[in-house]
Amino acid sequence: MALAPPPPLALLGDSPHEGESDPLGFSELARELSRLILGSRGATPFTLGIEASWGMGKSTLMGRLRERIEAEPAVKAVWFNAWTADGNGVLEGLLKTVLNEMDPSVLRRALRNAKLMGWLRVLVSIVAGWLRITSVVDEAWKRVAVDPRGRNELRGLVEQAITDWRDKQTGVPEDALLCVFVDDLDRCTPEGVIEVFEAMKLYMNVEGFVFVVGYDRDIVADLVNQSKGYSDSIRSQDYLEKIIQTTFRIPRSSREQSKALLQESLDASGTSALFGDAEQTLVVDRNAHNPRRIKRFLNGFVLSYGLDAQWREFRPDTLIRVHLLYMHFKPFSDLLERPGIDPVSEFLQYAAARDALRRRGDLAPVREALETLKVTMPPNADHDSLLALLEEEVRVPFNKLVAQDGFTTLIESLARADDWPRLRAQLAQGRESALADDPGRFDGLSVLWVDDNPENNEQYVSELTAAGAYVIASPDIDHVRMVLEHGPVDVLISDIARGGRRDAGFEDLKGLVADGLAPRTLLFFTARVTPGNQAAAGALGAEVYSSPTELFKRLAGAPRGAQPAAA
Repeated sequence: MALAPPPPLALLGDSPHEGESDPLGFSELARELSRLILGSRGATPFTLGIEASWGMGKSTLMGRLRERIEAEPAVKAVWFNAWTADGNGVLEGLLKTVLNEMDPSVLRRALRNAKLMGWLRVLVSIVAGWLRITSVVDEAWKRVAVDPRGRNELRGLVEQAITDWRDKQTGVPEDALLCVFVDDLDRCTPEGVIEVFEAMKLYMNVEGFVFVVGYDRDIVADLVNQSKGYSDSIRSQDYLEKIIQTTFRIPRSSREQSKALLQESLDASGTSALFGDAEQTLVVDRNAHNPRRIKRFLNGFVLSYGLDAQWREFRPDTLIRVHLLYMHFKPFSDLLERPGIDPVSEFLQYAAARDALRRRGDLAPVREALETLKVTMPPNADHDSLLALLEEEVRVPFNKLVAQDGFTTLIESLARADDWPRLRAQLAQGRESALADDPGRFDGLSVLWVDDNPENNEQYVSELTAAGAYVIASPDIDHVRMVLEHGPVDVLISDIARGGRRDAGFEDLKGLVADGLAPRTLLFFTARVTPGNQAAAGALGAEVYSSPTELFKRLAGAPRGAQPAAA
């Protein structure tokens, strides 16, 4: 089948949304916030918090607000990115950014003010006459850093500087504002957050200052907890309320606004022709109307569709749904790459059975789901006990995913796609070795692997052996006991069902533990991880894995040093 050439595609940047286009309506929000700030001149100093989770447009809104604010007479706007300054002295960076934005003549006059204490005036007489004002600020900070007594004088310098600046403004000096925008506070370290707040409250809490701070409240509250050593979130919330008097939380954009942003992004990335209305709605809803997540989704799709020629054999709407799974539902997408299982059909069977049981409906879907799980349906069981059995035996991701809004609909639409079976087969092909690129990381590790069908694990045993591990394959518990009685091993890996016994692995391990033969690291490798087998394994001090990659990650960290007997 000849593949269509890819359309000209482009990646999207993560910078704040600028320009005349305003799909999210931030211009109107900025207009109202600027009215609030300008109408509150008499209440300075105060702090306005712009709250939202990551990617919801805090920087974009603050940028538009800054444009409106600095267009006003007698208002000066200063932008400070706390994250880029973090690690290099956030407190110092914020103070110096504000002072360096002052009129140099104003700052020099403030430094020469006779009301300031002696050491600053001495400093001025030494350096102010021949250094640039930036150097004067740098030198002043150096003195403060080594002499904490000078910090009160530094606050006096800031207060005098803004007073002189306001007096120079035309009109009414009391109307003059210095508006400081602090962006990306929630990306700072705990120490950086506290330094920003310290600068705001200790040095710049003077008349004429307004701070606009963009942050995610939950993240910053947690950072305050870490820095202050608080034991609960309430104390950190109280702390924030003392620093930030007024907050505005960016509302979630409407579907129409989000789709307008998406359409702009589709046009910019060259993917408009691939996304119909239904796909656009799906992308907006599954990315929670978050602008950054929408752009990240499109960038991931552009990379896959543009660079992987095989992807262009399939319908764009099918690819979009698969990409949503890979972006937002990794536990489920991992299953798509596992040969020999059909997670889409399994999940839909489970969802139908769960729905029937919750509605006290017909048990036919339940019987079908339990047959797929190879679980015998108990006779005369009621709906509640069957639901408990189903939840115990289903794959671990399913019981959480089924409760997520829209996930079942997403899987249903994928299952209906006529090209899904071919795409599913392709996803399950050509998986990389579970060992990736580190062939020596299992040196000295001894493994006893029991499975009554050892051919199922031949590839993994070969990879482990080639990577330096010593692996003994055992077909049954008798051979396992013989090996362990002749010498210890580091790790025991076992199947669960064996020889017609559904819980053979658990029963056999229980006997090994009782006899003191069990190794330190106990792992079960099975086709399906369920809440039931996780609980049974946990009671024996063991863990359950179904992914070879995750199993090998766990083996890499297993203690080693036992000297196994020869097989």
